[in-house]
Amino acid sequence: MLEVTAHDSLLDRYPVLRSLAPEFADRLLSEGQAVSFPAGTVIIELSSACEAYLLLLEGVLRVTSVADNNREILLYRLFPGDSCIATTCCLIGGNDYPVRAAADEAVRGVLIDKGLFSDLLRSSPEFSAFIFQSFADRLTTILQLLEEVAFRKLDRRLAKLLIERGAEIEATHEEIAKELGSVREIVSRLLKSFEDAGWVRLGRKYIEVIDVPGLRGFVRGVYSESTPT
Repeated sequence: MLEVTAHDSLLDRYPVLRSLAPEFADRLLSEGQAVSFPAGTVIIELSSACEAYLLLLEGVLRVTSVADNNREILLYRLFPGDSCIATTCCLIGGNDYPVRAAADEAVRGVLIDKGLFSDLLRSSPEFSAFIFQSFADRLTTILQLLEEVAFRKLDRRLAKLLIERGAEIEATHEEIAKELGSVREIVSRLLKSFEDAGWVRLGRKYIEVIDVPGLRGFVRGVYSESTPT
């Protein structure tokens, strides 16, 4: 049974749950399982069975697609209040996970088993609308990623990632390479070329973005194609 603090946090992060009928509100309280994981924990492993749905209260989850050689590419990040499209697909279809999910930061959440998830999906129009709206939004993001991977050169994808991550990025070249589905050596070479162009400043496990307009111009193709790939 959930503690009062976890239950209150759950309603704050997922307001849609306030609309549940008393029967399901009681089941959520009695059947929900509070969980926590330290940063770096692999919470979902590729091809593992999908038995429960995680409602994220604190922290960030990184969801990646994994190739046969164990290289990863970031599909999306989950933040408190988000819904995981991979879990939704697996619970509805009865499939194993096609992705890996790890904690970027320490994670705290509530697990509901697939029986309760299915009952909520069938019986609560508000919960169902939340899940499928989240599904549609996340699918759009993944389709955009697919387009970028298929049609945009790695150097422009890297520049776009740097713009999106903000002025100060605490990450290794290896971690950035994993997000892009590439390898450290290529990303390091591209970052060095960006530094030579005056767009970034590189440190140990640290990147400072110092010329956002320059990176944006490069993404749009305003500058020449001199950056090595």
